Amino acid sequence: MPAESFRKIIIVADDAAFHPAIDRGIRMAAEKNALTHADFMLGRQFPKESLLTLKRDFPGIGVGLH
Repeated sequence: MPAESFRKIIIVADDAAFHPAIDRGIRMAAEKNALTHADFMLGRQFPKESLLTLKRDFPGIGVGLH
């Protein structure tokens, strides 16, 4: 099958840094190579460490902010 006939699926985990349980789920999915991006929720106190740790541990994951 020619390479151009394959499609890529993009899986985005939403609301990172909103709740510790969400962050655990995102890390579990990243460990299984099950997602391509994580969107971080900006709020009262954005946990910069969470973003930096995710990028350090999974450098191939894209990051968005909302």
